[in-house]
Amino acid sequence: MLSDFIATGRLRDGEPQTLAALVAVGGWSVVSYCERAGAGEDAAHAVLLAFVRFRRRAIEAGDEAAANLERILLESARDAVDELRGDAPAPEQSRAAEDAFAHVSPRPLSARLATQVLRALVDAAPVDGEPSAVRAAAERIYAEAYDAAEPAAAVAGEDELDPASPLLVRAMQEGAAAAPPPAAQAQAPPGPPVRPSRDAARLKRVPPGLRAVAAAALLVLLVVLVVLVVLVTGGDDASRTTAPTARTVTVAAPAGASGPQVARGTAREPLTASGARFEVAPIRNAKWARQIRKRQLRSGRRWVTIAVRARNLTRRSLSPGGLGYRLRTRAGLIIGPVVVELADATAGVRGGRLAIGAQASAHLGFEVPADARDGLTFMFEPGGLGDPAVLVPLADQA
Repeated sequence: MLSDFIATGRLRDGEPQTLAALVAVGGWSVVSYCERAGAGEDAAHAVLLAFVRFRRRAIEAGDEAAANLERILLESARDAVDELRGDAPAPEQSRAAEDAFAHVSPRPLSARLATQVLRALVDAAPVDGEPSAVRAAAERIYAEAYDAAEPAAAVAGEDELDPASPLLVRAMQEGAAAAPPPAAQAQAPPGPPVRPSRDAARLKRVPPGLRAVAAAALLVLLVVLVVLVVLVTGGDDASRTTAPTARTVTVAAPAGASGPQVARGTAREPLTASGARFEVAPIRNAKWARQIRKRQLRSGRRWVTIAVRARNLTRRSLSPGGLGYRLRTRAGLIIGPVVVELADATAGVRGGRLAIGAQASAHLGFEVPADARDGLTFMFEPGGLGDPAVLVPLADQA
């Protein structure tokens, strides 16, 4: 499991070893999901957006994230692709994408994509240190991947990203030059017996579910070594979790803030973020809300129904059904919607996507604990890589 490799406290702090390990372990899984789920020419952008959402959600989940990192990463990738596609993939396509996510063998990403993923992770939330120094350190650690295995091919849409780090370009080129061709490897005479190294013993510590097949064994060894660096320097310190810092909707949290980048909105009042206008409103008596409330609930749960009205102001497109909606209880429980329905669409809405000037509503139904009637916070991500997540506190409910 991803949780065997990533310490949540260090992920929250943005420590370079942890960020490099995250990309080494999960990078190709996310790429494989995005490609198979139909991200198409937006695949590279979907990968960046998935990692941004992953780090923010893991921070928001706090201690509960430790055992669920793999699920959070998969859900972040799914929401990123749905946002860019404008709708969800067909069930069989979704199953194939999830299967690829779970079983693909780790491979180092191309220099450009790796550079931008590491940068996006650093920019997604405050880090412990100067962001440029953290990025540089993460790149130095990740550069060792190119000594261990051949990098994956470029992903669709990479040419629209910023350039690669010169360090990773050089590492990738040197790794490719140092690797002998397969024919030369096959003809090489057998050498003397090699003593088992301590690295080989360390490799045995990798859980079976994350071991790469033979073609990727060297990369997995690199991942283990990177993780060992993290473990040697200290474990997870979950007790240091801090509450997110609120900011106005037009100002992102500063780099030195102790929590993730967030913006605060007010229920039933418009807010503008990431080139779109939103209005969040708890709804009880509308026909669609009553229909949701008639559905069967799990024991000890009650319905919370929310409408999000979205208008695309300047973005190429906007998918109001895939913005990572969730509720957080006072106790810190993160709850995703059971029901997501698109309604009240105007002209310019096609396949769930809003063209510039178009608007629509997302009708959401959440199953929350019956005793969670105060301290609920509605959260979503407007979709811009450089924009904060949006938090909207909800009024206490009788």
